[in-house]
Amino acid sequence: MLHENLRTLLQSPTGAEADDVAVILMRMDPASINEADHATGDTVLHVAARTADLAVVQLLLAAGADPLRRNVKGRMPGKQLNINDDVRTELDAAAAARQATNDTARAAVWGGAVQRTQNESAFGVQTL
Repeated sequence: MLHENLRTLLQSPTGAEADDVAVILMRMDPASINEADHATGDTVLHVAARTADLAVVQLLLAAGADPLRRNVKGRMPGKQLNINDDVRTELDAAAAARQATNDTARAAVWGGAVQRTQNESAFGVQTL
Protein backbone atom coordinates (compact mmCIF):
# COMPACT_ATOMS: atom_id res chain seq x y z
CA MET A 1 0.00 0.00 0.00
CA LEU A 2 2.78 2.46 0.86
CA HIS A 3 4.50 1.54 -2.40
CA GLU A 4 1.36 2.55 -4.30
CA ASN A 5 1.09 5.75 -2.24
CA LEU A 6 4.62 6.63 -3.29
CA ARG A 7 3.90 5.90 -6.95
CA THR A 8 0.72 8.03 -6.78
CA LEU A 9 2.60 10.88 -5.10
CA LEU A 10 5.32 10.81 -7.75
CA GLN A 11 2.75 10.90 -10.54
CA SER A 12 0.67 13.73 -9.05
CA PRO A 13 0.31 16.87 -11.18
CA THR A 14 1.96 18.99 -8.48
CA GLY A 15 4.96 16.69 -8.27
CA ALA A 16 6.56 15.15 -5.23
CA GLU A 17 8.46 16.96 -2.55
CA ALA A 18 11.49 15.22 -1.05
CA ASP A 19 10.02 15.56 2.47
CA ASP A 20 6.81 13.77 1.44
CA VAL A 21 8.79 10.99 -0.22
CA ALA A 22 11.01 10.63 2.86
CA VAL A 23 7.97 10.11 5.10
CA ILE A 24 6.68 7.30 2.89
CA LEU A 25 10.14 5.72 2.55
CA MET A 26 10.52 5.57 6.33
CA ARG A 27 7.32 3.51 6.54
CA MET A 28 8.11 1.22 3.60
CA ASP A 29 9.68 -2.20 3.70
CA PRO A 30 13.12 -1.50 2.14
CA ALA A 31 12.85 -4.62 0.00
CA SER A 32 9.77 -3.24 -1.76
CA ILE A 33 11.46 -0.17 -3.20
CA ASN A 34 12.42 -2.09 -6.35
CA GLU A 35 9.02 -3.68 -6.93
CA ALA A 36 7.91 -3.14 -10.50
CA ASP A 37 4.52 -2.31 -11.96
CA HIS A 38 3.16 -5.47 -13.57
CA ALA A 39 2.11 -3.78 -16.80
CA THR A 40 5.05 -1.43 -17.44
CA GLY A 41 7.87 -2.90 -15.37
CA ASP A 42 8.51 0.58 -13.98
CA THR A 43 9.83 0.92 -10.44
CA VAL A 44 9.30 4.05 -8.36
CA LEU A 45 12.74 5.16 -9.57
CA HIS A 46 11.55 4.98 -13.20
CA VAL A 47 8.53 7.11 -12.29
CA ALA A 48 10.61 9.56 -10.24
CA ALA A 49 13.12 9.98 -13.06
CA ARG A 50 10.34 11.11 -15.38
CA THR A 51 8.34 13.22 -12.94
CA ALA A 52 10.40 14.29 -9.95
CA ASP A 53 13.28 16.56 -9.14
CA LEU A 54 16.87 15.59 -8.43
CA ALA A 55 16.41 15.59 -4.63
CA VAL A 56 13.67 12.94 -4.87
CA VAL A 57 15.77 10.75 -7.16
CA GLN A 58 18.76 11.05 -4.78
CA LEU A 59 16.52 10.12 -1.85
CA LEU A 60 15.26 7.01 -3.65
CA LEU A 61 18.81 5.98 -4.57
CA ALA A 62 19.93 6.42 -0.96
CA ALA A 63 17.01 4.22 0.10
CA GLY A 64 18.25 1.41 -2.16
CA ALA A 65 16.40 1.95 -5.44
CA ASP A 66 18.18 0.02 -8.20
CA PRO A 67 19.34 2.23 -11.10
CA LEU A 68 20.06 -0.89 -13.19
CA ARG A 69 16.51 -2.30 -13.06
CA ARG A 70 14.95 -2.41 -16.53
CA ASN A 71 11.29 -1.96 -17.39
CA VAL A 72 9.37 -3.94 -20.03
CA LYS A 73 10.83 -1.69 -22.74
CA GLY A 74 14.31 -2.66 -21.56
CA ARG A 75 15.08 0.81 -20.24
CA MET A 76 16.87 1.59 -17.01
CA PRO A 77 15.61 4.67 -15.13
CA GLY A 78 18.43 6.85 -16.46
CA LYS A 79 17.94 5.74 -20.06
CA GLN A 80 14.31 6.80 -20.42
CA LEU A 81 13.21 9.55 -22.75
CA ASN A 82 12.27 13.01 -21.53
CA ILE A 83 14.12 13.18 -18.25
CA ASN A 84 16.00 16.12 -16.80
CA ASP A 85 19.74 16.23 -17.63
CA ASP A 86 20.70 16.54 -13.94
CA VAL A 87 18.55 13.51 -13.10
CA ARG A 88 20.05 11.56 -16.02
CA THR A 89 23.60 12.40 -14.87
CA GLU A 90 22.80 11.30 -11.29
CA LEU A 91 21.23 8.05 -12.46
CA ASP A 92 24.09 7.29 -14.86
CA ALA A 93 26.62 7.76 -12.04
CA ALA A 94 24.54 5.59 -9.70
CA ALA A 95 24.19 2.89 -12.37
CA ALA A 96 27.94 2.88 -13.01
CA ALA A 97 28.67 2.59 -9.28
CA ARG A 98 26.12 -0.24 -8.85
CA GLN A 99 27.52 -2.07 -11.89
CA ALA A 100 31.07 -1.79 -10.52
CA THR A 101 29.90 -3.20 -7.20
CA ASN A 102 28.10 -6.05 -8.97
CA ASP A 103 31.17 -6.80 -11.11
CA THR A 104 33.43 -6.88 -8.06
CA ALA A 105 31.08 -9.25 -6.24
CA ARG A 106 30.75 -11.47 -9.32
CA ALA A 107 34.53 -11.61 -9.72
CA ALA A 108 34.96 -12.57 -6.08
CA VAL A 109 32.46 -15.42 -6.44
CA TRP A 110 33.36 -16.65 -9.91
CA GLY A 111 36.98 -15.60 -10.22
CA GLY A 112 38.36 -18.76 -8.66
CA ALA A 113 36.05 -21.01 -10.65
CA VAL A 114 36.99 -19.33 -13.92
CA GLN A 115 40.71 -19.60 -13.14
CA ARG A 116 40.37 -23.29 -12.26
CA THR A 117 38.46 -23.93 -15.50
CA GLN A 118 41.11 -22.12 -17.55
CA ASN A 119 43.88 -24.13 -15.88
CA GLU A 120 42.04 -27.39 -16.48
CA SER A 121 41.50 -26.52 -20.15
CA ALA A 122 45.09 -25.44 -20.71
CA PHE A 123 46.79 -28.28 -18.89
CA GLY A 124 44.20 -31.04 -18.89
CA VAL A 125 44.59 -31.25 -15.12
CA GLN A 126 41.78 -31.00 -12.66
CA THR A 127 42.61 -28.87 -9.63
CA LEU A 128 41.02 -29.40 -6.27
